[in-house]
Amino acid sequence: MVAPHSWIRSRGADAKVMPTFWQLRSRRTFEEDEMARIIRCECGYVARGDSDEAVVTAIRAHMAADHPALLQTVEREDLLAWIQIE
Repeated sequence: MVAPHSWIRSRGADAKVMPTFWQLRSRRTFEEDEMARIIRCECGYVARGDSDEAVVTAIRAHMAADHPALLQTVEREDLLAWIQIE
């Protein structure tokens, strides 16, 4: 089951968006390299890609259109940590 939000904000002046526990990536196997990657946005949008770079590009485009303020606070490493293998 998927949590209602795909990320949560941490508190404080240096607030970063943190992945929830089910988004933490595990070590990949050969079979996982052939599978699609996804990132689920808290608004319900699902970014898909064949590679890490493709899914990060897709979610950044979505964030730029729908969540521009959030886009400025999220780094590439954060997005890579949110990738799920499907």
